[in-house]
Amino acid sequence: MPLVLGKSDTYSWKIELKVPVDNGKYEKQNFYCVFKRIEQSKIEAYQKKLMNTKMDVMFEAARKFAKEVVVGWKDILDANDEQIPFTDEAFDQLLEKPLVGIEIAKTYIDSVTGEKTKN
Repeated sequence: MPLVLGKSDTYSWKIELKVPVDNGKYEKQNFYCVFKRIEQSKIEAYQKKLMNTKMDVMFEAARKFAKEVVVGWKDILDANDEQIPFTDEAFDQLLEKPLVGIEIAKTYIDSVTGEKTKN
């Protein structure tokens, strides 16, 4: 298939989380993000910050990166199993869950490189 410039600037990708539960175990949970494509130079700039050994710098970069690349979602549910619409406020709530921003950033980079990033 040929490369078509100007084709859709968004795509959907699965985010997989390991959420701690009782007795030292984890539960796998997932949802889909609608990502927008960004320029390679922006990816490289964020990736440098994401690789920072200072945790506060890394977490802040992950949140900012997620806010730049995520434009929608699917399979985020409320307590009644109803889809939660994507809004800035709802996305901010999601990013407050531990390590979600990091996982979104990692998954985006994996999606554009075709490789798994190291944890």
